[in-house]
Amino acid sequence: MYEEDYVYTFSASARSRGSLPIEVVTSSGHRIVVDEPPEGSKGTGPNPIELFLASLASCATASVLIHATRLGVKIESIEARASASFDIRGFLGIEGYDPSLRNVKLVLRIRGRDEKALREAVDKALNTWVVGSTVLRGTHIDTNVIIERC
Repeated sequence: MYEEDYVYTFSASARSRGSLPIEVVTSSGHRIVVDEPPEGSKGTGPNPIELFLASLASCATASVLIHATRLGVKIESIEARASASFDIRGFLGIEGYDPSLRNVKLVLRIRGRDEKALREAVDKALNTWVVGSTVLRGTHIDTNVIIERC
């Protein structure tokens, strides 16, 4: 096998006709409507922060389930809740305020019989989950902006 046999690439494309909402299409063909709350738009879909938190919660959940299965550990149920806050003044560019999320929290509630085996699966998952690892390591985002005149 070649190294590229182990590398998976995903993508998502967002498109707007100059206003909210935004349509996102993933590389697997799923469509997601992204919007802002009714105070800022129409409220027709989750906002980007909610999607980010959903990504954290679902990646943690999937990772635990996958590692538990690989280790032969039975999980009765698993729930993940991700939460965060931010100061709108940072997003608005007001000097002295950080636009990033803070107080990011993830709570996993797992039910199963073998606590030791469950902890092993969770430890494995939280050392290898892709979305969480990306956030924790502060991955650089290579950004290219193309502006076309019309």
